[in-house]
Amino acid sequence: MRLLAVTLSVIATPLYVAVLTHHYQMIPDKLLDTLIASRSGIPFPPILETIVLELTIELLREAGARLPTKVGQTIGIVGGIVIGTAAVQAGITSNVLLIIVALSALASFTTPVYQVSFTIRAIRFPFLLFAQFWGLLGVSMFCFFRFPLASLNVTWKSVY
Repeated sequence: MRLLAVTLSVIATPLYVAVLTHHYQMIPDKLLDTLIASRSGIPFPPILETIVLELTIELLREAGARLPTKVGQTIGIVGGIVIGTAAVQAGITSNVLLIIVALSALASFTTPVYQVSFTIRAIRFPFLLFAQFWGLLGVSMFCFFRFPLASLNVTWKSVY
C-alpha cells in the first residue's frame, strides 16, 4: 500500500500535466468537459499552476514542521484549506488540479523515513518538467532513467 501511495505522490501531477498538455485526446468526453469547465477562467498553463501549487504545499509542509506539533498541524490543515479555496476562487488554479495536488501531498506522508520523503519531493519537480516537455514519453523516460540511478550508492557504483 505504501509503494502505491509513494508512486501516486510522485506520478499524479506529472500525469495531469502530460495528459492535459499533450494527450487530451485520451480523456473521455464527459471528463474532458469537466476539465474544460474547471480550467475555463485559468490564465496560466497547467505546468505553471502545478508548480505554484506544489511549492505552496512544500511551504506549508515546512512551516508545519518548524512549529510546535499542535500549531504546526493546525497551520498545515487550515493553511491548505484557506489557500486552496482562495486560489480556486481567484481563478489562479483549477479545482481538479487542487484535488490532485492534495491527494499527492497526502500520499507523500506515507513514507516512514524523512530522508526518503525529501528525495521523493525533490523528484517531483524534474518529473513535472519532463511531463511538460515530452508528455507521456517524458514521464516514461524519467521513470526509465530514474530506476538505474536508484541502484547506485554515494560513490556512483552499482550496488549489484
